[in-house]
Amino acid sequence: MAQRFGFSPVTLVNETKRVLSAILRWEADEFRWPTAAERQAHARQSEGRYGFTGCIGGVDGPTIPFAYDPGVDPWCCFDRHKCYSVNVLISCDWDLQITSVVQGFTREVPDTVVQAAAPWQIFPERYFSPGQYLLSEMGMLGSVCVLLPHKGPAAYIRANRNYNY
Repeated sequence: MAQRFGFSPVTLVNETKRVLSAILRWEADEFRWPTAAERQAHARQSEGRYGFTGCIGGVDGPTIPFAYDPGVDPWCCFDRHKCYSVNVLISCDWDLQITSVVQGFTREVPDTVVQAAAPWQIFPERYFSPGQYLLSEMGMLGSVCVLLPHKGPAAYIRANRNYNY
């Protein structure tokens, strides 16, 4: 963009930082972790609807492709599929409201690494009441606060098969 529109690279970097700062300020207003009372309500909702006692939502790690290469340091976002993208980690509650976004990783980084950087993974005692957790897919780290699907022989037990689907 700097070459195409005649900006200096420094100006482009500074303006990009300003835009990202504005987005991150907006993120803080739009995406917020539920309070203890809200988490308790989500846990009751998940138990009543789906039978998951203590579940307050779900988490997934999608990749977000770019339409074209970034103007600055494009190699940072280039992946093995020969396209430009980033990997993010998004958690949401049962009302599909986003509660957390962890960003800043390339597509090549596995979900487990992104999850390890999530504040709710680092400090679960601040983000979860006892017995509360998020549901996830196989690509995540199982922990006290993240419940994974059953695998191996346990996946063929009737009750576990229902859970996995």
